[in-house]
Amino acid sequence: MLALLYADDVVGCFDNVTDLKLFVGVFEEVSQEYGITMSIKKTCVMQCRQLKVDASRKIIKGEEIIHPLIDITIRNDTLAMVDEFCYLGCCFT
Repeated sequence: MLALLYADDVVGCFDNVTDLKLFVGVFEEVSQEYGITMSIKKTCVMQCRQLKVDASRKIIKGEEIIHPLIDITIRNDTLAMVDEFCYLGCCFT
């Protein structure tokens, strides 16, 4: 956490919603202990598209797995779900 005190932007990548929610909750809690407030309007969640695969692990063209929306609330505000975001001058989609 101390290495992040001077960072303007942080990106976390997770392979499941449970770990994402745990990270965001702990990050918010620890940040406040150090007197840092996480900006809710600058914080967002993006899900990556996951394509379906067949039994031989080949991608099934045009089919993707539909995941439910991720609902994370901090200080009574829900984080926005986005389709793209910019980080250090690069646009992720």
